[in-house]
Amino acid sequence: MSDQLRFRQAATTFTERGGPPREVPLRAPYSMVPTGDRVLLAPCEPRHDRPVDTAISGHLAYRLTSETPVLVGGAGDANDTPARTPDGSWIIPGSSIRGMIRAVLECVAFARLNFVDDCAAATRDFKDPTWTSEVAPNQHMRLGGGWLFITPEGFKLVAASDVQRVHFNDVLTWVGGMAEADWHNANMHERLTRLLGTGRYGIVDATVFGHPNRRAQCVVAGQTASEDQVDQLNRVPPKHRKQHEHLFFWPNDLPSNIYPINQRLVERFVLAQHRDSNVHIGDPGANFTALTQSGRASEFAENWDSWRKGQKGRIPAFDEQLARPNAFSIPVFWHNPKDPRKAKQSEPSRNVVILSLTPFLRYTYGNGLKEIIARYPQVDGTAYDLAQAIFGWAPQHGAASNPHSRNPQERSLKSRVRFGFATSEQGDEQLEAQTRRWAATQPRASFWPYYLKPRGAAKHPVDYNNPAAVVAGRKRYPARNQAMRLPRVHANAANAQTQGREDRMETTLRFLKAGTVFEGEIRVHNLTEIEMGALLWALTFGSPQEDIGHRHMLGRARPWGFGQLKLEIKGDETSLERVVSGERASFATCIEAFENWLRESLDVGHVDEIETLRRLRGIAHAPTGAQLLDRLKFPAIGNTDDAEAILKGHTGVKAAAKQRGLQGKPAPDRAGEPDFVGLPGYPGASDG
Repeated sequence: MSDQLRFRQAATTFTERGGPPREVPLRAPYSMVPTGDRVLLAPCEPRHDRPVDTAISGHLAYRLTSETPVLVGGAGDANDTPARTPDGSWIIPGSSIRGMIRAVLECVAFARLNFVDDCAAATRDFKDPTWTSEVAPNQHMRLGGGWLFITPEGFKLVAASDVQRVHFNDVLTWVGGMAEADWHNANMHERLTRLLGTGRYGIVDATVFGHPNRRAQCVVAGQTASEDQVDQLNRVPPKHRKQHEHLFFWPNDLPSNIYPINQRLVERFVLAQHRDSNVHIGDPGANFTALTQSGRASEFAENWDSWRKGQKGRIPAFDEQLARPNAFSIPVFWHNPKDPRKAKQSEPSRNVVILSLTPFLRYTYGNGLKEIIARYPQVDGTAYDLAQAIFGWAPQHGAASNPHSRNPQERSLKSRVRFGFATSEQGDEQLEAQTRRWAATQPRASFWPYYLKPRGAAKHPVDYNNPAAVVAGRKRYPARNQAMRLPRVHANAANAQTQGREDRMETTLRFLKAGTVFEGEIRVHNLTEIEMGALLWALTFGSPQEDIGHRHMLGRARPWGFGQLKLEIKGDETSLERVVSGERASFATCIEAFENWLRESLDVGHVDEIETLRRLRGIAHAPTGAQLLDRLKFPAIGNTDDAEAILKGHTGVKAAAKQRGLQGKPAPDRAGEPDFVGLPGYPGASDG
């Protein structure tokens, strides 16, 4: 079976609630470029101070033409409208173009996997085999509660002396002025605000809760039902309905209830709550933000930032934090499901395997991206890879060593390539007259069926707890010559769960029309022939003087074909000269030098034999994408532009992967074969 036919036919089946098998397509509007089995180091040490042999300096002029509507926004709230200068010119920031080109170069030059969030994937799916094995309640054990602190010495938990459930009706009596439906509809921020207004926020004298001579905190969950779901919730039998909050009691014997907690466990837990990729960060409705905003446990958030930056000296002493626990700690539920003592409530320790902000435990997988990427073949030594050597490098965390003895990976390196703004001379007529509504439906990194793959002799499927799991590759959006319909929330009058979701899930975007032309300049300094060739290859996919259909993708809504850009180098306005001789540098000679370096480094006869390059070019080849439009969509069960149908499609793919794992029948490696669960490899431009 050819790669293209396999790509077109990939599908799997799953069952739900004992029903008949249902089919779900294995497809996505993105693909993965293989990372290869090695990292290639730069052929020579980058230099700023003096010319290397045959070094090249100068500038490249280029033109970007949008072939589908494009939106590259500004900062903050301006991200939903195109960026422009104070005088009104449309622009694409140089940093955006730089990131677009660097991403291509990291693929083709087999660079390190540097720019990834240390995502901590988590699951709260009781059908998930991992959740079932790790979280399934033990009849001899109940949940523990306590307060998590970040100290200079590590993470500590003050275990609550008792955890009691409190009915919503009691809480409503305390806060006053709210009906049960209002409390169900309130998020954690709103619930905490009501408690704060009655003097019941945080650890307080428990007399206000009806428990004199004790201190306690009312720990609330997030929204249990939206306004449009309350009627539906009221039809659920009370014993199955969410109707309780919890009281955590501060221990009188404090020293006996302080426990150190495993560092990586806490890091994964907090990362699962507070991460750059979480669209709710900054929204007070998000649970972590609600707990740590100003006036609440804001010092906990500050200590977390200091810990992540390696600045433990800025974290106050634990004794100081214990004097102000409401500012320095967050309440957490914890569980030791594997504790052998079968106590009614096990004691917290370094053996705690689960921390959660809510009693419906959200299990954080044993491995995050940090551990998964550590399995990726790296190199011995600390030299720069080619992308770092050209574009520069800034360590994510400060090095502990003396500055004079730091290795290259611990030192910052200035870039020798500078990208200026790309500016359009066209006016307001290029702005689309109508805005577009869009429901973001992309899966998070926890969607392991597509984002992870097995290594060695292992088979699909693998999740974050599987020791054979590695990253599937670098994520890329295929060019396709067409912008597709953006997914929306299709409200169904017969389904209360879909009512009112438009405002919660959708964003309004304003694009520039196809045909918008931007022009810009790239300045280079002291690049070797190989480095210059790598940059030219990344700009043009190896064809600087011939348009064969390769395109870049940039900006918002790329999964649906928006932001397709044609890049042309303006040869008559480009000046690249060898620093020593003044001789004009040849595009062809530089690209040949780079491709020869690749061939020799990877021991292949021709660059077309390199799978990574072939896949990268295939994904960028717009004519190939135009033939695969029906496959460049998210998996869906039902209408392919309905956000609910897409959610069901992702759920179906994950269910199929879980069921294969539960049956103990790992699927084959190749899409299109029975029981495969994963994202099929994107066909190269020449695949039949």
